[in-house]
Amino acid sequence: MKHRTITRRWKRVGLSALLLLVIACLGYEGYQLAYGVSPEYPVYPIQPKHHDDTLRIAIIGDSWAENHVNQHCDTIFYHWADLMSEKPVKCLVRGHGGRTTREIYNNMFLKHTPEEAHDVYCSQPLLEQHPDYCVVMAGINDVGRQCPPSYYTGNYERIIRMLLAMGIRPVVMEIPQVDVDRMVDWRRGYQLIYIKIATAFLGADRDLNLYRQAMRTMLDRTGLADSVLYIPASDWDVSHTGPAPIPGFYVHDGFHLTNLGYRSLDSCIVRTIVNHHSR
Repeated sequence: MKHRTITRRWKRVGLSALLLLVIACLGYEGYQLAYGVSPEYPVYPIQPKHHDDTLRIAIIGDSWAENHVNQHCDTIFYHWADLMSEKPVKCLVRGHGGRTTREIYNNMFLKHTPEEAHDVYCSQPLLEQHPDYCVVMAGINDVGRQCPPSYYTGNYERIIRMLLAMGIRPVVMEIPQVDVDRMVDWRRGYQLIYIKIATAFLGADRDLNLYRQAMRTMLDRTGLADSVLYIPASDWDVSHTGPAPIPGFYVHDGFHLTNLGYRSLDSCIVRTIVNHHSR
């Protein structure tokens, strides 16, 4: 009897060690697999709400937000703002390429942003200025790394609730029609092992509609749908609404925007926010 108990204990130890070994071998994807939805961090104080006539819009997220700065798309944004808004508009942008929703949530906090990325990627300084709206560009890397929909919606919910707690209206961008196959298939070695595990056991999928539906379900289930502005991809990505894709919206990789793409995207963002703000 004692021998059997010891054997069972060693089996449990062996299985735990094997799981840790697999996670270690999977590297960064293993980290994502192991930790899933981020812990919920406390709200930090921000500036009081402004009483001037300036409409403040923050944009945070992945490379779509980062490239908005790198490609000098603030000029595009302000062009549309001048056309559509009677009030002055101030745009604040901070993005971090390649990040998933969990990492974008962590980047909202100085204490939970990687030390070397504090000044470059952390969005806390933007949020502390108390923008009226915050556009969240997130989700493409969740699909590209084959994180399950629950990972995507769980961490996105954290982002939304954090913004609402600070009195900032979240603007949810639906995942656009990017080239998922290209994002996934370029991976090699241990990353392919993770992809197989994710698709087999975690419910990950290359079907963007699965993630879009999961987002809508989460917003309805949690009662957050009425607290956010939701922008479907079809409202701005006209390159995919016709009988054939229109070239020029995406660069050669199939999942980053050109300036033409940002012109359409920013015009939709500004129009959505200005229409809501003027009610």
